[in-house]
Amino acid sequence: GVLSDEVGTGSVAFSTTSAFTPVVEGSTAAGAGTYNYQIGYSTRTGNIVHIAIALSWTAHTGTGNLIVSGLPVAAKNTANFQQIGNMTYNKLIFADGDISPAIAPNESKLTFSYTRTALDATTVGIVAVSDIFLQMTYLVD
Repeated sequence: GVLSDEVGTGSVAFSTTSAFTPVVEGSTAAGAGTYNYQIGYSTRTGNIVHIAIALSWTAHTGTGNLIVSGLPVAAKNTANFQQIGNMTYNKLIFADGDISPAIAPNESKLTFSYTRTALDATTVGIVAVSDIFLQMTYLVD
């Protein structure tokens, strides 16, 4: 761990970095996957968590929308406070737009949606084969 001064608070926060195993699931039926790799790292400093995830799967039996579970800490429990990250990917199927990972209040899993100009966000369905690389910083309680 590392000690850091939290600017403006007069207090010191302790940072810890650890590995975790992210898991791909379907929202309707979780299913099971065959993975090339499942890599997850998190760093927590005070009430801020940064995650980095690399996932590659070659088969999956889940159904419904794409979920990545297994995050080490649940998001801040504030109603309507959905936190968004950045990602790149291969082989996800969706209409045009940019895919964003999101974490809902008090959840420890990511959902994925895309937004097209002037339209509401649409969830991304699980696929049998894909690669996901993402980074995200979110607030926790």
